[in-house]
Amino acid sequence: MIKLKALGPVIMIIISLIGYSSDDHIHLNTPVYEGAEIYEEVALNGMIVPHHLVPLDKLEAMYLTASSDEVKRILLISPDHLLNEYREMITSDKNWRVDGGQVQVDLDLLNQLLNDGIKINNAEVGVEHGLNTHIPFIKKYFPNATVVPIAISKQTDFQHLNELIVSIPEDVFLIASIDFSHYMDLETANLKDEWTKNTIRNGNFESFFKMGDDYFDSPGCLYVISCFARKNSYELKFYDHSNSAYYMGEDIPETTSYFFVGLK
Repeated sequence: MIKLKALGPVIMIIISLIGYSSDDHIHLNTPVYEGAEIYEEVALNGMIVPHHLVPLDKLEAMYLTASSDEVKRILLISPDHLLNEYREMITSDKNWRVDGGQVQVDLDLLNQLLNDGIKINNAEVGVEHGLNTHIPFIKKYFPNATVVPIAISKQTDFQHLNELIVSIPEDVFLIASIDFSHYMDLETANLKDEWTKNTIRNGNFESFFKMGDDYFDSPGCLYVISCFARKNSYELKFYDHSNSAYYMGEDIPETTSYFFVGLK
């Protein structure tokens, strides 16, 4: 059974426009799926998950699989959906307030990761759904973790992406918030997803930047987590795959697809 408090994103946008005095981002949208089961008993080092809540059953299952009291630091990356053509990456030095408490930003890790392509932008990070969708899950499944959020635009310089990858410590749990093929019918989306899966497995990560939204919404995020896995000799294990058509009707003309991948 899915329960959604749907007013959260709307309230966040209103707050961002009028301003607020709190030192924290406020996240009021708390998704719940009852009955999720883990994919595998395993200790993961990161994962690829969607920011769409349509496949909430599988999203909850992936977080349940990855959950750990031992994870202390999380780097959460997502596309920059606000599409500002004049910037590369944005981050925030504010905490989040969610149901059940607070998720704190890791200022030490933030300062370690900053480079010329990353700017602090608290207002827009606070309403970036690619990031804030995951904050309640992080609070629930990684209760002892601090977080650094980074939204990566398609204008991000390749050198700055590589500088970010080099600066990520091995003990960081990396979450890449990525939705895959967009605007395709189900059959076409599945074909494109198969290409993406094979390309990741073959290690041809630079080719991500030649692909558009019909394959995935963030080549930068996919590149960062794939290179992070290679740098630390982690396996990218594909646990599941789905599509919005399986939830909304297989005959819908435009779909979005999802992968659920763990770093082992």
